[in-house]
Amino acid sequence: MSRKIFPPKASKANLVTAKILEINEVQRLHLRLIELASFNEMDGYKIVKDLLNHKDDWIACLIDRPGLANIEEINEQKSSSIIDLIKLRDIVEGIWNADTIYILVESVKIPGIETKLDRMRELVKDWHADDVKELDERTSGYLLGGYGLRLGTKFTTKCKILKLWWD
Repeated sequence: MSRKIFPPKASKANLVTAKILEINEVQRLHLRLIELASFNEMDGYKIVKDLLNHKDDWIACLIDRPGLANIEEINEQKSSSIIDLIKLRDIVEGIWNADTIYILVESVKIPGIETKLDRMRELVKDWHADDVKELDERTSGYLLGGYGLRLGTKFTTKCKILKLWWD
């Protein structure tokens, strides 16, 4: 029997259920995909539970599988899209074949105070990813469309992406 956080059971009024209900539907779908993508050392249930218990430390997350670029087409500007459709093949089997989690985190530094990014760096250590990368603010901004990010009533470009990959 697989462990499952989603959908929340109404009879279990707890912190995790409360956090799920605070999250928009699109983010809930991505969290559910993380649960479904569990394989090898990647424990989607634990990752989602940890993310929900630390929701104040991250902005958004998703799981995907980076595509491989055809360098010639990109150089000739015939294609700028990089997509891997192995997920499309495996949906028939009920498998979400993705191996990389991206977590968007605010990277504002306050001297002498632990930041959200610091807390997320610590949290992801328990997830046994084979590779963890932290994309700098410039790269993260570019990948996010180059415009920055609205967080409630404020606008910021101080965000980084944590990229976790499992083999």
